[in-house]
Amino acid sequence: MVRRIAGRLARAVFPDKIVSKLSAFNNIFLDGYSRKSYSQEGEDLVLWVLLGNRVNRPGFYVDIGAHHPYRFSNTCIFYKNGWHGINVDATPGSMRPFRWLRRRDVNLECGISNQEGEMTYFMFDEPALNTFS
Repeated sequence: MVRRIAGRLARAVFPDKIVSKLSAFNNIFLDGYSRKSYSQEGEDLVLWVLLGNRVNRPGFYVDIGAHHPYRFSNTCIFYKNGWHGINVDATPGSMRPFRWLRRRDVNLECGISNQEGEMTYFMFDEPALNTFS
């Protein structure tokens, strides 16, 4: 029943291509199967489904504001499946665990901007919230 209601809602709101991807996503969870998510809200699993069969081939990612190799990571699931990429985070010391746990990646401890010059970096008790804003 839940699947039928979700299907009707999805068809009413989303284009057909997205509905088929959402159906695949729902099947992961509604059929009793699960996959570990490392991101905050399951964004990595959404990307996994949207990329389809390509996740089983070598891939490349760029993670700006990477924060941590596993905690709240949108790329960890891809790294564990053979992908590699570039992780960037401006928090001092943030790349130490990346250098140890993500050796196939290029890990950069710096800020990224479309403007030259100095910017204020805001640091919080929860480092996942750090930002140039």
